[in-house]
Amino acid sequence: MITHQQQPTYNTCMCACIAMVVGLPVQEVIDKWHEHFHAGKGEWLDDALDYYGKQYFYGHPRKATITNGFIYFLTVPSLNIEAGMHQVLCLALEGNGVTIYDPAKGRENARYYVAGKPHSANEVQIKSWLIDLILPIATKEQSHDQ
Repeated sequence: MITHQQQPTYNTCMCACIAMVVGLPVQEVIDKWHEHFHAGKGEWLDDALDYYGKQYFYGHPRKATITNGFIYFLTVPSLNIEAGMHQVLCLALEGNGVTIYDPAKGRENARYYVAGKPHSANEVQIKSWLIDLILPIATKEQSHDQ
């Protein structure tokens, strides 16, 4: 469903998360969106998802509840940029629990979030987040009905 992709630079986490959701190489998404996200042009994750034809809805600023059947774009405190923010994905599937896809995972000396107990010095259990966008996961039944 989602294949982890690593952000190639310290500040390409948003593009890496988009790439994971749309199934494109991260560099292709960076080439299309990175400058738009960081150049003050007012474009954001929802613009990219609109472009790629992905359905989503917005998270609520007061509720950070994770419910099964969705992919979540989460803003979390950066573990690698002092006073910075970071984007990760959360996949919540019935019976499988929660999986965190942190694009910082794999970068040299980078710390990254995991859903459960950390198993290495670079892993940190996710404890707080803001939900930016929520993507419904199509079930086999839903995909046959369409």
